[in-house]
Amino acid sequence: QILDSEAVGFTNIEKGLKMGVKELKNIRKHSNKRSIGVLITDGHYNRGENPIMIAKDFPTLHVVGMPSDKNQFAGLRTCREIAKAGGGFFYPVSNYFDIPRALLQILHRS
Repeated sequence: QILDSEAVGFTNIEKGLKMGVKELKNIRKHSNKRSIGVLITDGHYNRGENPIMIAKDFPTLHVVGMPSDKNQFAGLRTCREIAKAGGGFFYPVSNYFDIPRALLQILHRS
């Protein structure tokens, strides 16, 4: 389903991360297993606030960084900063087809 979703802009990474933190807190209430977050993004947000502060609320947040047509270096730098703030790793990918490989790497590390 992730690969079938269409990227259309209007990206609010902050809102998505807030929802992720909320979901992980609900999961932790019912389980003693370690929980992680995974964000797949190009690092460009044009809605909401800077997502780096919210990343700190995750137990661990890994980021799969996609290059974009915009300023790809700024976006990937943001991806690295989000992963660092979330205590996770940054996984750069070249295209959508590389996402499953990155997700497998995340699962193997966790």
